[in-house]
Amino acid sequence: MALDKFNNVAIVGAGIAGLTLAVVLKQQNIHCTIYESRPDGPLPFSGPLTLTPNGLRVADAVGLYGRLRSHGSDSRYAQSMSIDYKLIGKREIGNVEKYGYDALRIYRHSTIEALVQAAHDLEIPIRYGKKFSNIVSESEQGVTIAFADGEQHTFDLVVGADGLHSKVRKHLFPDAKPTYTGRIAVAALAPTSAVRLPTADYPLPSSVIGKAGHVILCPNGPDDPICPVATGCTFDELDREGWERLGSDKGRLRSILRQNYDQWNQVVQSAIDAADEDTLLMWPFYYISPLPTWRSNKGRIVIFGDAAHALPPVGALGANLALEDAHSLGLLLGGVNQGKRQWATGLSWWEQYRRARLEKVISLTDELTKKRQQGSGPGQPAAQLNTEDAWVFELDVARDIGEFFRT
Repeated sequence: MALDKFNNVAIVGAGIAGLTLAVVLKQQNIHCTIYESRPDGPLPFSGPLTLTPNGLRVADAVGLYGRLRSHGSDSRYAQSMSIDYKLIGKREIGNVEKYGYDALRIYRHSTIEALVQAAHDLEIPIRYGKKFSNIVSESEQGVTIAFADGEQHTFDLVVGADGLHSKVRKHLFPDAKPTYTGRIAVAALAPTSAVRLPTADYPLPSSVIGKAGHVILCPNGPDDPICPVATGCTFDELDREGWERLGSDKGRLRSILRQNYDQWNQVVQSAIDAADEDTLLMWPFYYISPLPTWRSNKGRIVIFGDAAHALPPVGALGANLALEDAHSLGLLLGGVNQGKRQWATGLSWWEQYRRARLEKVISLTDELTKKRQQGSGPGQPAAQLNTEDAWVFELDVARDIGEFFRT
């Protein structure tokens, strides 16, 4: 029988999921090492995200909420405006009275930097420039992994938190490749002061909906001097080198950002005009089709976050799911180490628990996507989160894990 004790865990990937898991494991007195392929150093601008109450409840439970909040701005609604400046959609994304937290608007790179600092404060080792290569061997007692530089190490557990193009997932499912949605996003930074608003109370951040689609203007709050401006469009799929070439072609990205320029109002046009070309970036939208499992047969390799279930960026859900994954898996490992349950039983329960959550989230994502597409014309309602969908924000991971261990 496999030993139900974890003293040394490898986390592949220093993104939101991997870093949060490392913090939780440290609090459970489980040693872990994070391996990250990118070099150490400042992160480039990587766009805004929204942490909703379910994600912030995790952050608060593991002592990260204050650290993250200092880098962002509280928000309660995602608002959509027509090109004639009328409010056509107002979706609640947080409410401290209802859920204990307002939403938090924060840049992705700021989120990761805050989590990295938390890991450093807890003396969690992060080894940069370490590219995961392959699984050398796996038994019921542990797993040996190799890196691109030839180095090998053995761990009680390897967790793949290496995102959409996960190499750990490729070991488990060699043929499971991300599926392209046919769309890309292009974004840049503009000075908020340069955005020409029709009235002093015009809401920012907000989306502008028109026949040409939608443009998002998303400063982190009313006092943020920087206003990211982003839009999406259909685009034929490229290979990895092609995406890299497109990402570095600032002239082409600017032309994409300016598509349908004449169909937008002064708010959008002024933001596009003021966008700093040096900050232009793009990202293609991919997702991962449902996998049969997120673990190896012997249970010593697990994937989670985008490595297991990347979704299109609709509804501000992805980063929050990563936080939920990390908290639940970390607490599970801590309970197993304390002898509360066997690992095989706990891991099976955890995957069922997270899959049930994911299935509901996917249904909601599909619903929001359809509503967004239906709301592309003037006067049409934008995507709404109905009151009956409040379950998204009410999840309490610590409560659910506690109930599992008590049953």
